[in-house]
Amino acid sequence: MSSKKESQKNNVPVNESVNKNGKKNPDKKDRRRAKYGSLSIVFTVVFVALIIVINLVFSSLSLSGNLTVDLTKEDFTSVSDETRTLINAVGDGVDTTIYFLFDRDELTLQQNDYKGINLTGIIRDLAETYEKEFPGKIKVEYKKLGTDPEFELKYKELAGTDLSTTSIIVQGKHHFRLLDMKAFFEMDEKGNYYSFNGEYRFTSAILQSSIKDPQVVTFTEGHGEKPSFSLLALLEGAGFEVVSTNIAQDEINPRTEIVICADPKTDFSNDEIDKITKYLRNYNGFIVTVNSDTP
Repeated sequence: MSSKKESQKNNVPVNESVNKNGKKNPDKKDRRRAKYGSLSIVFTVVFVALIIVINLVFSSLSLSGNLTVDLTKEDFTSVSDETRTLINAVGDGVDTTIYFLFDRDELTLQQNDYKGINLTGIIRDLAETYEKEFPGKIKVEYKKLGTDPEFELKYKELAGTDLSTTSIIVQGKHHFRLLDMKAFFEMDEKGNYYSFNGEYRFTSAILQSSIKDPQVVTFTEGHGEKPSFSLLALLEGAGFEVVSTNIAQDEINPRTEIVICADPKTDFSNDEIDKITKYLRNYNGFIVTVNSDTP
C-alpha cells in the first residue's frame, strides 16, 4: 500500500473533500502549489516583459548629435517598478556584489567626458542606486585593477578571459556574470551613443547570478513553428535555458516554466495535448503566437 508521503510525491490527492456541489475541494498542498506556481509564472513573464519594455524604452533615448541630455537620477540612474518586483520576488536568493575594477573617484567627468556627459559615471551611479534600493541584498565595491592579484586570478580563470578597467563583475549567491561597460550602450554608424541599456544589463545579471538552476523555456517543434530570432536571443541573453522539443516524441523538460509554440502551421495530436495538459497541471505557462491570418 502506498504511503501518504508517496502519494503526495506522485501528485495523488490525499484526504480529498468535496463541497456541497459535489466538486473536489483543493487541499492545502494544492493551494500552496497554485500560489507559488503562479508566482513563478508571474516572475518569468514579467522578466520577459522587462526585457522587451526596457529595450524599447532605452533604445528611444538619444545621446547623439547636439542634444543636451538631462541625465538625472529619475531618467537614467533609477530602477523601475519591474526591477523591484523581480528582485524582491527572489527574496533571500539575492546576495549580490557588483565589483568595479577601478577607484570610485576615477570616474570624473573630466576623465570620461562625452559631449558633456560622464557615461561611465552613469553606470557607477546606477549601480549605487541598486545598492540603496536593496540594502543588505546588493552592494557595490571598487577594486582597482592590479591591487588584488588573487581576486583577479580567480575571476580570470572562471571567466576564461582577461579583466580590464571596463570589466564589471556581478557576483551573486550561486553564479557570477562578467559584463563590459561597452555593452551598456549602443552606438550608431557614426560612433555616436544613442541608447543606454543599464537597467536591463544589471537586472538580468543580478537575477541570472541569484537563481541556482536557470529557468527553462521550451519551444515546440514539428508543427512548422518559426521562433523569432530576436526573442530567442533575448531569452538566452537574460539567462534562460532555451530548448526545442518535439513533444510528439519526447517529454517536456521538467524544469520548464513556459512552453512557447511560435506560429504553428499544423495542430497538436491527442498525445501531445495529453502531455501539455499534464504539464499545465503543475501551474506552468503555455504561450501560442499566431499571425492574424492563421486559421
